[in-house]
Amino acid sequence: MVWRVPGGRLVDVHPDGNLIATSDGNDVVVWDRTTNEIVERYGRPGARADRAIFSPDGRYLSVGFYQATPAITVFDRETGESFTLGSGTFEYAAPEMEFSPDGDLLVFLTDTPTTTQVWSVGERRLIQTLPAATAPAFAPSGELGIGSCQDESCEVQIVDPRTLAVDRSFPIGFSPLFMAFSPDGSRVVVGDQAEIVVIDTNTGEETARPTIDRNFRPLWLPSGEEFVTGGESVVRTIDGATGAVTSELLGQAGGSWDYRLVPGTNVLAVATLLEGSTALYDLSHGPMPELGGWQTPNTTIWSVGYVGDGSRIHVGSIRAG
Repeated sequence: MVWRVPGGRLVDVHPDGNLIATSDGNDVVVWDRTTNEIVERYGRPGARADRAIFSPDGRYLSVGFYQATPAITVFDRETGESFTLGSGTFEYAAPEMEFSPDGDLLVFLTDTPTTTQVWSVGERRLIQTLPAATAPAFAPSGELGIGSCQDESCEVQIVDPRTLAVDRSFPIGFSPLFMAFSPDGSRVVVGDQAEIVVIDTNTGEETARPTIDRNFRPLWLPSGEEFVTGGESVVRTIDGATGAVTSELLGQAGGSWDYRLVPGTNVLAVATLLEGSTALYDLSHGPMPELGGWQTPNTTIWSVGYVGDGSRIHVGSIRAG
C-alpha cells in the first residue's frame, strides 16, 4: 500500500521514518505518517518553500525559501526558534543543502557570486566562505569535498570545513557540478553534465571514467561497489572500479526526474517527469513488476523517496491546472 499525502514541490523524511516534510502551498508541513495528521508547519510571509532537509538527528529543519530575496531558514524543532542564513546569495530557487554527518554544519552553494558557504547550526553563524568553490559534499569522515578552478586548471580539494585547511587535492579536467563520496569514503564520484570520473581519495588516482551522455546526482549503493547516476532519459548503475555500465533503467521519453535509494538496499525509486509516474527497480534484477508503478494523471512528480525501512514510498507532486 502506497502512503500519500497532499502537497508537492519538496519532500524529506525525518531520520526516524515517521515524519514527512512536504509542501502546503508556500509553507512546509510535517506529517505524522502513523496518524496522517499535520503536526508542524513552517513558513515565511510572502515566501515559497522550495527545499527542506532534516538534520541527521532530526532536531533541525532547514528550508530554502524563494522570494524577492531568497534565503535559507533553519528551524529548531525543539525550541521553536529559527534563524536565517544565505540571504541574497542565490538568484533563483533555493540551492541544494547538505548537513554534515554530525549535524552541526550546513553547506550550500551560492550563485551571486559563486561560492560555497559553511554555517554552524549550533553557533548560528557563517564560519567559512569558499570563493568559486563548487559541488560541495561531505565525506563520511566529516571532511568537505569541493571543486576548485583557477586559470582553467581544476581540481577536487578535500578540506577541513572549519579551517579550510586542504588535506589533499586531485586534478581533474573540468569544473565539477556534483560530487558524492562512497559509504566508506575511499572513493568519490565527481562530474558535470558531460563527464564523470571516480577518484581514489587516498591516492588521488583516477580509477574509472565512465563514458555516458548525461549525468545527474550520483548515489552510491550500500556496498560501495556501484553507484547510480541519471540522465535525460535513462538511469544507470555503474561499476565504481571499472566505469562499466551494469544496468540501464527507463530509456524512455520524458526521462528521469528524481531518484532515491531505499536505505540500506539496492532498490531504487524513480520518478519520470512527463509521464507523471513512479516505478521501483531492483538494481540487481531489473524492474520489479509486482511493485510496479502508478500513474498520477495531470501531475508532475517533483520528488520521490522512501520512509524509514523502505517499506513505504512518499511522493512530492505538483498537479497541473
